Amino acid sequence: MSRNTPLNSLRVFESVARLGSISAAASELFLTPSAVSKHISKLESYFDAALFNHNGPKLFLTSTGIKLSEKVRGPFQEVYLICDEIKSRKSTIKIKTPSSFYIRILADALSSCDTPIENVSMWMDTELIDFTREPYNCAIQYGSGIFPSHWESIKLLEEHLVPVCTPDVLDSYHAGQAYNVIHPSPDKTDWSRWFVLFPDYIRSNTNKEHIFDTMDLAISAAQKGLGIALVDEQMIKNELISGKLIKLCDVSLFTGSSYYFVYPKSVKNSDNISNLLNFIQSNL
Repeated sequence: MSRNTPLNSLRVFESVARLGSISAAASELFLTPSAVSKHISKLESYFDAALFNHNGPKLFLTSTGIKLSEKVRGPFQEVYLICDEIKSRKSTIKIKTPSSFYIRILADALSSCDTPIENVSMWMDTELIDFTREPYNCAIQYGSGIFPSHWESIKLLEEHLVPVCTPDVLDSYHAGQAYNVIHPSPDKTDWSRWFVLFPDYIRSNTNKEHIFDTMDLAISAAQKGLGIALVDEQMIKNELISGKLIKLCDVSLFTGSSYYFVYPKSVKNSDNISNLLNFIQSNL
């Protein structure tokens, strides 16, 4: 292809040939009809051949125009698709989140057709994020809320733990039998704090201990009837409504930790991040 080939005019021609109208092409390309006509005239002068026949307001491709249209339509469509793909990649939001928060709170909401961001890439990890080394735009972090000064942080949920179990386990508990304790973390501190702060709400005649790494695993263990779990009430809303899990009392333990939505203050694509934050907040 010659360096002097009028590529802009070829693009205009492709639009006119495809739409069959100068005004329609002008609307698609955000040009005036007269500008579109000038591009067509320029191209006809370049090829020294007519590309369209005019019959009143209607346009018809000449034999030369048909040949040219067949050759340029495919390549231009490929360019448009590539541009859309690149643009889509740039709008992808990459977010790091604890697995339990994603599985128990975000997954259903993000899979709905009402999600404001088409491309949301999730990575599940409990470690504190390092935005200078990791390829994420934002993150959900669990902790006390003390973060670097160059971060924006918005509290999403406070962690309030409640003791829950299946109806069968509850019947055994009321019958006076010893029960298994399900820990949502290896340090086992949550149950220790519970018995110190609320010694009169649940008997302490425990049997075995089941220790898990995540809140989600502890909830799953409770659903399987392995014992009584101390878990985040917000993460078991559906199970409580359905009756699959039952609270043993109405008291909850605030651990002092919460889930926060964080991102660097210097982040680009902040509109998409704000949309995602608003969407998450509306689904809590």
